Amino acid sequence: EEKIILFVGGLDKAHYFKGVEILIKAFSELADGNCRLLIIGRGELREKYEKQAEELGVGRIEFISDVVSDSELAGYYQKADVFVMPSINKGEAFGMVLLEAMACAVPVIASNLPGVRNVFQNGVQGLLIEPGDADDLKNKMELMLSDNGKRREMGRAGRKLAEEKYSREKAGERMEEVYKHIHPLL
Repeated sequence: EEKIILFVGGLDKAHYFKGVEILIKAFSELADGNCRLLIIGRGELREKYEKQAEELGVGRIEFISDVVSDSELAGYYQKADVFVMPSINKGEAFGMVLLEAMACAVPVIASNLPGVRNVFQNGVQGLLIEPGDADDLKNKMELMLSDNGKRREMGRAGRKLAEEKYSREKAGERMEEVYKHIHPLL
């Protein structure tokens, strides 16, 4: 059965730091030929990434640049076996896409960056990689794809974390605490 690795993010110059080039390089070196990389995003760098994939001889990459509704996006997450966020810039902030993936019980592989590493626990809900290291990314993808049980376990742990820590209710409670701290009479 084909496995799907998913990336969701901007493919424009403002989002150059998302690490798509690293992802394509790492994917091209995967030993498992029975997987597909789905890249969902729009922007002028798409052609550059398509050319890179072509030059590397990778035909198992699908770019989806149409506008994707929330329900369609949820469907892509649910079909995915692994979600990857290989950002290369320390300025990468908290990634909502990580929460979306975890909410759909998809284990994540993400760069070990300040805004990312606190979202999930390495080895529990997903795996951290060194930013810009295609070999590390390739190795972590192979590890994740080769162990169905571990992948499902991490996915379930991610779903639990998303529900317990990042739900709208929890976010509302945290905001209320902030407001009470700022203005104790509230």
